[in-house]
Amino acid sequence: MDFNSARIEVEKPSFKFWYLEEFDDEKQAGTILSEMPDFVEYEKKKQAIQKEVNKVTPELRQFYCEPLLSKNQEYHLFRQMNFLKYRASRLYKWYLRSNLQKLKSQFISCLVEAQVVRNKIVCCNTRLAAQVYKKRKDFYGDDVDNLLSDCFTNIIKAVDGFDFRRGFKFSTYCTWVLMNNSLRDHQSDRKFQENFSTNVADTSLQNVMDLGSMDEEEKNEKNRTIASDISVIFDKLLQKDQREAEILSEYFGIKDGKKKTLKEISEAMDITKERVRQIRNSALTYLQGLIAEGTLKIKSGDYFG
Repeated sequence: MDFNSARIEVEKPSFKFWYLEEFDDEKQAGTILSEMPDFVEYEKKKQAIQKEVNKVTPELRQFYCEPLLSKNQEYHLFRQMNFLKYRASRLYKWYLRSNLQKLKSQFISCLVEAQVVRNKIVCCNTRLAAQVYKKRKDFYGDDVDNLLSDCFTNIIKAVDGFDFRRGFKFSTYCTWVLMNNSLRDHQSDRKFQENFSTNVADTSLQNVMDLGSMDEEEKNEKNRTIASDISVIFDKLLQKDQREAEILSEYFGIKDGKKKTLKEISEAMDITKERVRQIRNSALTYLQGLIAEGTLKIKSGDYFG
């Protein structure tokens, strides 16, 4: 992580930490940053999981990369992560006042270490997503990639928002977050994508109007309007990111009418399927924002309602 990335992270409105008085006591730093309790036992459980992972169904294997943490282990890691974030925030403020390079490097180091601890907590709780997968599979249908992505994203949000000082177990809180947020987020995302796919990507207009009731001139005018709107949309995307425009075009079959799957696009572009999904969603969110703020106007109707 470079300084600009670290600075942006700390200055985000979402960047927060839960404070304890012992964070200001340098004598406690060694204890806070020490190895988590029962580490040897934890490693044994991890090795056992790796040996048994083949017994888990393929789609669930990625959930079982680390064993669940005990209550004491959870508290230790959350305290450690929040201490490092607190220290990073304090070092950043000191650096801005003094401009000392030593403080700059220490600030970056603390933030990197905090992210390492956060990733550890996330990995230890990914199996909680399996519960959501089992209960929400019928709702998500074949869209497993989005389900898994929603789960992992919400685990990270839960880690960042969990107040470890209250003494509750994180796994209980995280399960509640996953069950509520995953369903809500997917409903919103799916509605928007279905509207985009049906009304904008389908240039034949078969799904958005009754062509049989129109004369030839009206049909041609409607087709020209739709084509013009699509051109405007992709011009906006190209100005932002050419790869986003290309992926959205391939995904919705804008060029040749043949829609491609995330896997097909990922193989053609030599990137992971998950990265293709992220870029696709980023492009859709960007367009939705432009329409909401009135920057992007389309003449053929409110396709994103």
